[in-house]
Amino acid sequence: MTHTFLLKEGLWKAKGTYYDDKNNHIPVEGETKIIHSSPKWINEGFMRILTENPIEFKNQYEIQPFNDKADFTTWESFNPGLGKLFGKFMIVADTIISTYISEKGDYSGIECMLQTGETT
Repeated sequence: MTHTFLLKEGLWKAKGTYYDDKNNHIPVEGETKIIHSSPKWINEGFMRILTENPIEFKNQYEIQPFNDKADFTTWESFNPGLGKLFGKFMIVADTIISTYISEKGDYSGIECMLQTGETT
């Protein structure tokens, strides 16, 4: 099964649960749109934490398209809370791993996206 997220244009919807520092469970929803344009791909989306007054985080990645022979590529993003971020997307079997670091090195992280079906 070939990964479809990032590698194909489309609209992806997400739902799940956010756990705060007190282990409260709060519903979350989101949406990401993948656009393949030249010279960069765009990943624009939001995540909304469904509290009484919902909190929304928006982000837009500019992604260097994957080279036919590479299993990773680079991306840049600006997050209002974290500043400019630099990262990599790596494909390992059914998983896309995203690593990032902020411009000043204050923040870094990893996100894993597991493909469970052709469209999920």
